[in-house]
Amino acid sequence: MMNKKGLFTLYCVFAFLLIFSSFGLADSSISGPSEMDQCAQGTFTITVTNPSDASGPACISNVTATLPDSHFSYVTGTSSVSGGGCNSSTDPTVSGQTLTWDVTSLCGGAVQLDPGDSLTIQYDIATDCDATSGTMTAEVTYDNCAGGASQTEASSTNIKIDPGTIIITKTPSVISAAVGDDVTWTVTVKNTGLGTVKNVVVTDTLDA
Repeated sequence: MMNKKGLFTLYCVFAFLLIFSSFGLADSSISGPSEMDQCAQGTFTITVTNPSDASGPACISNVTATLPDSHFSYVTGTSSVSGGGCNSSTDPTVSGQTLTWDVTSLCGGAVQLDPGDSLTIQYDIATDCDATSGTMTAEVTYDNCAGGASQTEASSTNIKIDPGTIIITKTPSVISAAVGDDVTWTVTVKNTGLGTVKNVVVTDTLDA
């Protein structure tokens, strides 16, 4: 005959198994251009999926993206959150290099993803003219929609920056001319780098 202590232990084990067995997952991925120019803009997508073979729902409460460094910035007005009954174009909160989508606030509650469902966040990132290669990371916070402990899932993508390199030449180096003669020089600006160079300004200062 089982005593009260044994019944309580059995109940706790049963409750744990019930909660654990119904726990959904939140697999995350971040995609976008693997290569970017300096002084450029690209679109990135964070996809959060509860796998079709998950044993229960997953409730998404928060998503963050961390940019490589200060040479990368979020482009205001480009955010789009969709899936799981949520549609929002509200910008994320930006703090330093971290973008935060408070899904619970944006969507009127945590977004429940049943097995096979996905939540997608799309946004644009700009590089400045001194940007170098780096890694962007995303992190998703979720639970089992039944008061279970919160879980996190992280993913990342590498961004290779293709810098441009400007070479300028002026020919000829010497021109023989008499006073009053017209003279002609040719200034050639060439990009020998891997990426596009923008906002190029050429100034030629003549002797008095």
